[in-house]
Amino acid sequence: YRYPQRIRRVVIFDFDVHHGNGTEEIFMHDDDVLFISIHAYGEGFYPASGLDSEARNIVNIPLPIGFKSNEFHNACEQVYRRIEHHNPDIIFLSAGMDAREDDTIMKDSVEETYESNSRKTRSNGRMSWGMPPCSCQGSAGLSGFDYLSMSFKIAAIAHKFCQGRVVSVLEGGYGKRGLSECSVAHLEGLAQGNLHAVACEGWPSTSFIDDSPSLSRRKAEDDDNDDCNDNGLDGGGGTSDAAAAAIAAAASPTRFVA
Repeated sequence: YRYPQRIRRVVIFDFDVHHGNGTEEIFMHDDDVLFISIHAYGEGFYPASGLDSEARNIVNIPLPIGFKSNEFHNACEQVYRRIEHHNPDIIFLSAGMDAREDDTIMKDSVEETYESNSRKTRSNGRMSWGMPPCSCQGSAGLSGFDYLSMSFKIAAIAHKFCQGRVVSVLEGGYGKRGLSECSVAHLEGLAQGNLHAVACEGWPSTSFIDDSPSLSRRKAEDDDNDDCNDNGLDGGGGTSDAAAAAIAAAASPTRFVA
């Protein structure tokens, strides 16, 4: 395979809680593609890979099962540096939301039994596919704001290096409410990061996270109301900041695709 002439250098950032072993295998030793995976790693945790890699274009960042926000964002700082160093023409995101604190697939996997022939697991009358038994209660402890702030930074980097080219593909996430919250937060971060980068062009220096009033407000809302109601992230039911940001992003010179 080859890429279009203007798309030579590619970044794939996988933040699903499970290691992106398939993507790693496909692009291993392809120096045009930088693959980065942040994932939980520990005994019995699927797919039991991603501890390290000999390929220089593969960056695995394994975190302990149950990792929290600070560990995730510390790992993301390494991700941002590696993306910038690669100088990409486009960024792909494997957008797994299953590192959320109360993601149901991990809670349902505590007492499951593994059926090796059919590759299915069962627990409390529920079924999940391809997941061996896990002895942990919850795989990680992220919130919607964690996904928003990370996505904000990725969008800002994309604007700087690759004309805002971001393609986000939804992966894991098994609780309807948590998945919807984190997906909206992810899109909100991409939209606001793009808009903030456009607004700040030409400034000598910008702290993309700390200088954004909308991000500060979103974090305060996340802290005050961790369990958002079913009407949306803004806790109200009217038009959210995410929708307004997405509308404005459509009129900007840069684009993101999800």
